Amino acid sequence: MRTSLGVVIGFAEMLSKGLPPAQSGEVVTRILQNGLRCKEIVEELLNFGQSLPVDHVTTDLRAVVRESVLPMLTAAQGRRVEWRLPEEPCWVECAPSQLAQVIMSLVDNALSFGRDRVICRIGRDGGAVRLEVGDDGPGIPAELTEQIFQPFFTTRRTEGAVGLGLSLARAVARDTGGDLTVDLSGGQELPGAWLRLALPESPPVTSGQAAAVAPVPETNAPPPPRVLLVDDERDLLEMLTTALEMGGYRPDPVPSATDALERLRASDYDALVLDIQLPGSMNGRDLFREVRAAWPELARHAMFITADTINYETRRFLDTTGLPYLEKPFLVSEFMREVADIVATAREPLGD
Repeated sequence: MRTSLGVVIGFAEMLSKGLPPAQSGEVVTRILQNGLRCKEIVEELLNFGQSLPVDHVTTDLRAVVRESVLPMLTAAQGRRVEWRLPEEPCWVECAPSQLAQVIMSLVDNALSFGRDRVICRIGRDGGAVRLEVGDDGPGIPAELTEQIFQPFFTTRRTEGAVGLGLSLARAVARDTGGDLTVDLSGGQELPGAWLRLALPESPPVTSGQAAAVAPVPETNAPPPPRVLLVDDERDLLEMLTTALEMGGYRPDPVPSATDALERLRASDYDALVLDIQLPGSMNGRDLFREVRAAWPELARHAMFITADTINYETRRFLDTTGLPYLEKPFLVSEFMREVADIVATAREPLGD
């Protein structure tokens, strides 16, 4: 994750100093790829131990490697990894983005412990699709073959390793009916550790099956939900505004309670998102009280964002209203889920 953050920061610094248009597009692409990688790592940490529903589809494992894993590797990493992909498709039932992260965890592990070479090979074996990752490092002691799959176990604590990669990878494998194991049989092409991901093989997807999917009928789309967004942090306000626009909403961003009241008197909104700490004589708590008195229906579709939950008054306010809130920093994906929820579901605010 530190590597990906370094790429994001470095490229962003280069963009701030000006790059030729021909280079800018590639730089933005790499920032997006590495930013998404950081996002997925953070989500793994936040979601560990939770059973999150995911959509499984029949996917060619080779395509997951080519389209999702290879773009996440740096040039230096790519030179150390030898991919051996079969000519024929290897169909598995999985959540592709989740499986890509599993494979990346195995590759990261091999790159960390290997010296110069890593081999990743895919094949079919007795009704299963196997992906094996080996390196030329010191190998795994027999007494640690199960410990390495335990949450937060790591031999690289001083390097900042968290120790979740392999445990989450095994959990995902088992959730799809497969498994992740260590091969200690010996006689392998490289002398280091070999990790074997085995997944049940699925029937192939044919063009006829793909064509059988009925097209979605066209309908008159309703107008996008309007969201009043109140926060005095300009960068955060711009980011959340962009996220809402991309998510199909019509956001109205304002930096203060005074501006928010002016907008409320002039327009109708489907949801309200407000920060607790706002500049001027009216903070987020005061603004919400005004909204609840004058626009009670909107108050039932409100949520809060704050970095001040350590403050007793803030915590008391959040607890007593009973409305949803997010603590800064939060993931944009979390924010979008909460916005979708408050737009769709009305909640009656509790006492102040």
